[in-house]
Amino acid sequence: LSSFGRRSLADSVTYLSGNPITRGLAQYGLGLLMVVQRASGGNTTYFLGEVSITAWQKYFPIVYALKEPLAWWILVITVLLSLTLKLKKFDFHLRDAEKWVKNNFVAFAMLLWIAIYWITSIKSNLNIGVRHLLPVYSFTIILISGQIANLHENLKLKIQNSGLKLKYLTFNFLFFILIFSYVFENLRVWPYYLTYFNQIAGGPSGGYRYVVDSNLDWGQDLKRLSKWIDRKKIETIHLDYFGWSDPAYYLGSKLTYLHAGQYKSAEDFLRQNPNGGYLAVSATFFMGSKENIAASYAWLDNYKPITTIGNSIFVWKF
Repeated sequence: LSSFGRRSLADSVTYLSGNPITRGLAQYGLGLLMVVQRASGGNTTYFLGEVSITAWQKYFPIVYALKEPLAWWILVITVLLSLTLKLKKFDFHLRDAEKWVKNNFVAFAMLLWIAIYWITSIKSNLNIGVRHLLPVYSFTIILISGQIANLHENLKLKIQNSGLKLKYLTFNFLFFILIFSYVFENLRVWPYYLTYFNQIAGGPSGGYRYVVDSNLDWGQDLKRLSKWIDRKKIETIHLDYFGWSDPAYYLGSKLTYLHAGQYKSAEDFLRQNPNGGYLAVSATFFMGSKENIAASYAWLDNYKPITTIGNSIFVWKF
C-alpha cells in the first residue's frame, strides 16, 4: 500500500497488521484497499470501437445487456411492466413507502444493495469485465423470480373469472418457452461459457466487436489452439497471446512470438516469411491494438480468419 493515495487508511491497515489479534482484519483491509486502488487507477481496454484507460459510464449497462440471454430480458421487462401497471392504480405517500419498507424489508435491502453497487460500478474507473457485476446477480435473480412467481399466483387465483383461463395457460406456455430458451442457450455455447453474448451482439462469435478482455478473452483457448495446430500438422505459427499461460509450454518449437505492428500488410509478412505461414492473435490484443493504427492489426481486417479458436483467438493463413 505504499502508493495508496489516502495514507490514513493505508497506515491504519499497516498498524492492524502488527497485532496478531487484528492481523486477519488487516489482511481483509489490504484486499479491500487494493481493489479500491485498482478501480481508481483504471485499465486500458477496448469498448465499442474505442480504446481508453479511462472508464465509460455506459460500459457496464451495455455489457450487462449484451451478456445476458434475451430470455432474461423478457422476464425483466415483464416484471417491470407488471409493477408499472400496479403503481398506476395507487396514490403513494411517504407513509405508504415506510409501510412497504417495513413489510418488505428483505426485498428493500436487496434493492438498496443493487442500487449502491450499480452506482459504484458505473462511477468506477475500471472497465474490464461484466464479472465485476457478479455481486448483484443473485439478488436480481431472486427479486425477478419472486415477481414472476407472484404473477403466476395472481393469475391462478383469478382463473375462475371469465377469459382468464386462456391468459393463465398462455402465461405458463410462454414461461416454459423462456426457460427452455435458457437451457438451450446454455447447451449451445458449451464449452465456451466465458464468450457468451446474446443475439443482439451477434452471439458468442460477434461479441468481440463490442468488448473484449474478461468478457470474452482470458487466455482460456491456448490449449485448444495447440490441439488445432497438432491436428493440422502445422510446423510453425506466429502468436500474440493474451493470458497467463506459457505459450511455449503448449506450442514448443512451433511458436514464433508476434506483436502488433510487427507486420504492416500481408505483403510485408510474405517478404519476411517467403514460404508463407500462420498468424494467431487473441481477440483482446487484436481489438486493443486499434488504439494506434500505425502499429496495429488493422490490416488483418481485410482478410477473413481461416478459423477462430473458442471465439477468442483468430487465425489467419498467408
